[in-house]
Amino acid sequence: AQAAAQLHHPHIVPVFAVGQERGVYYYAMQFIDGQSLDEAIDELRRSGEEQGGRSTRVAGAVNGSTTTMHTGAACAIRSQRTIRHGDFYQNVARLGKEAAQALQHAHEHGILHRDLKPSNILLTADTPVVIDFGIASMREAPSLTRTGTALGTPGWMSPEQVQGRPCGPAADVFLWGLVVGFAASGRPPFGAGPADAGTALMTGAGDD
Repeated sequence: AQAAAQLHHPHIVPVFAVGQERGVYYYAMQFIDGQSLDEAIDELRRSGEEQGGRSTRVAGAVNGSTTTMHTGAACAIRSQRTIRHGDFYQNVARLGKEAAQALQHAHEHGILHRDLKPSNILLTADTPVVIDFGIASMREAPSLTRTGTALGTPGWMSPEQVQGRPCGPAADVFLWGLVVGFAASGRPPFGAGPADAGTALMTGAGDD
């Protein structure tokens, strides 16, 4: 939380306060009136399944635009062959670009997110916002975890995290790739899904 409070970027949620109250640590973020990426993809999938061959208008990731897609019997998110309009993928590319800019800003300030996943990207009317720096690390700060510790969300972890090795910016880039792939295909990596994306954990023993 202290790491995120140092970041000021239009695609990163602002952190207003960090502290402790009656033995409970907390941090307060700006309220983002939006929908998480996993919820948006799930809604789009259900919409495609319900409407069959009819057109579906979907909120765009940028500038409040809308995208018209024609879905077949199979969900359009799951099958690229059913999509007749390229704007959907253009919006996914824009979303991915802006999320990447947020990560680059964090990395330039020596901060690794380490828990990038669809539920940690909120979509407002015109922009994606990266949230939840709860397990972020600062390269210049004392380590709070030990080497050999697996830190992250199962199904949304880089190889370094799974193996409990120290993470660098490449770990966040790997997670970014998983998220963009999920947004484009609707298929989570490694069998993970939105239900698996809620809680980060730390297991094992062993300086990250």
